[in-house]
Amino acid sequence: MSHANPGMYIKKPFGYAYFAWDVLPAPRAWVATTGNLVWHRQHAEGGHFAALERPELLLQDVEDFVQQIRKMSTTGARSS
Repeated sequence: MSHANPGMYIKKPFGYAYFAWDVLPAPRAWVATTGNLVWHRQHAEGGHFAALERPELLLQDVEDFVQQIRKMSTTGARSS
């Protein structure tokens, strides 16, 4: 499935971290329709201000996402 407006589709690989108490929860399946989702993690805690509430989790997410992208670039792998 892809975005209803092809011009809005995110072509670059991106990641999505979901925090339990976020203001507007978006399921992974929906986020995946908006672009080239290559990394996802769901957290049982934290919320809209994850950088203030759970900075260690957010930092780990960023590091894991970057590692995933590096792995993809060195192996030549591409996501859907």
